[in-house]
Amino acid sequence: MHIRSATISDLPSLIELFRAELEYQESLAQWFRLTARPDWGAYVSARLNRTDGAVLVAEEDGALLGFVDIRILQRAARSKRSAFRALIRFRKKPAPPLIEPMASGFLEDIYVDPQQRRRGIAKELVEHAFEWFRAHNIQHVEAAIWARNEASLSLARGLGFQTARIHVRRDV
Repeated sequence: MHIRSATISDLPSLIELFRAELEYQESLAQWFRLTARPDWGAYVSARLNRTDGAVLVAEEDGALLGFVDIRILQRAARSKRSAFRALIRFRKKPAPPLIEPMASGFLEDIYVDPQQRRRGIAKELVEHAFEWFRAHNIQHVEAAIWARNEASLSLARGLGFQTARIHVRRDV
């Protein structure tokens, strides 16, 4: 097995992997639905062409086994847009920010073909993602995992992730 950056020639296989991953996420989330006719080609192409991230793939004998979609999050202490709205709305200069923003890595999506699971592929993909982040001077990596996704929670714990924030939701 070999981990590498995805290329546009991987598009047909990646479309199938992304589709399977998002359909699985849809089954866990229960608060979003895929559109009736998603443009998978455009969606995956946009992921491949991002300048703030990468898609890494696990390949064996010419077949893609899984992927990890990663990006760098640039958090602003206060966005220029919200500062401008405050200036217009209240006709006063907004307060200076109290926190200094930090860039962090984010594991957007991880997926391994169900027939290839339990081989350590997801772990290898994430470890290569860590290398990619280090090469881009990122010191912290985050992931958002559905509470019902026990396999991903177990993977994250095994890779040393710790709970940093809990996001709660309820219907009204």
